[in-house]
Amino acid sequence: MQATSLTPDVIAETTLTSLADTHPNVMAVLREHGFDLCCGGGLSLSQAAQAHNVELAPIVAALSAILAKEA
Repeated sequence: MQATSLTPDVIAETTLTSLADTHPNVMAVLREHGFDLCCGGGLSLSQAAQAHNVELAPIVAALSAILAKEA
């Protein structure tokens, strides 16, 4: 999966494990919001945000910025 193909909607619906496996440098952002791959790796980013009661948009924006640098 190339970074350029990851729109904000795709990022939000991608599982945490898939994001981390494909783009390991996103782990800092995921950890910052309390997301872990052990118990929540199968959740999409939007599901994890909802489960942790955090706003999704800033997380997607931070991940999009990281992924844009990879492109």
